[in-house]
Amino acid sequence: MQRNFRLPDKIEVLKQIDIFAVGNMLQANKTPDKIISLLEHFKYENIDEIVSQFGKIHLINCEKKEITIEFWSEVLMYKDAGQNKAFEQLALFALHILSLPWSNAAVERVFSQMNMVKTKLRNKMNLKSLNAILRIRYGLRRHGKCCHDYILPTKYLALVSSSAKYMESNDEVDEIISLL
Repeated sequence: MQRNFRLPDKIEVLKQIDIFAVGNMLQANKTPDKIISLLEHFKYENIDEIVSQFGKIHLINCEKKEITIEFWSEVLMYKDAGQNKAFEQLALFALHILSLPWSNAAVERVFSQMNMVKTKLRNKMNLKSLNAILRIRYGLRRHGKCCHDYILPTKYLALVSSSAKYMESNDEVDEIISLL
């Protein structure tokens, strides 16, 4: 049997994350074998508590059952009658697992974009500027916009001629992009 060297060694672990799909999670008769295996692999401490939450999750009534990430975000915010987040640890574990990259293609794309922005002529660019440019590029792309058809809000346009033009946080960059 010829082994494919492009696949990661832990591909079997990645195959197990289908347990976090909404349809699988809301089944009443699910076995905890896969989740225990994942918890042990990632060396989680509260295995018993998470397995207990796993066994009860089908009892809650969720509105968002179409998109897995939205489902888990709702489960994370769910509170029982005592105002306790009854499934917080399970939801956090699921969101951590679901955020694992399946490949390094996204990282490679970011490095390619970084190399286009930070050229030999712009080699003294600081990290904050580079980060802001990349966030704006990806934010515009995510919203289907281009720098040619984006209109900067007047609130931020006024800052261009002021000394406060350099933003202190990435949240402000996200705020500008979200005003599309």
